[in-house]
Amino acid sequence: MGTLTVQLKNLEANGSGTLVRLVIGNPTSANITDLKLSGAWGALDKNGTINTADEHDFSTSISNGVPSSSWKVVSFNIDGGKPTDIGYIKIKYGSIQQIRLFGNN
Repeated sequence: MGTLTVQLKNLEANGSGTLVRLVIGNPTSANITDLKLSGAWGALDKNGTINTADEHDFSTSISNGVPSSSWKVVSFNIDGGKPTDIGYIKIKYGSIQQIRLFGNN
């Protein structure tokens, strides 16, 4: 299908977790109508490097779509991690479940 870009917009405390806002760029001519992302988050060690020993997995579905040739802000919650606990977020896998190549149907 092609490459999507992902940018971390911000983290916000949300109950016992964190609301993550990403900006997803879709440079393709396909409208993505259903996207699943999975990855991991964790803390940085005292030297500022990724500490994979205490990494936590997450997954989310973005069912409201990412239109073609555009940027879209999407949000999801990471349970159990406060913004101060999150030193990094990495997307390991993206799965496009459905696309629309043209038209509004």
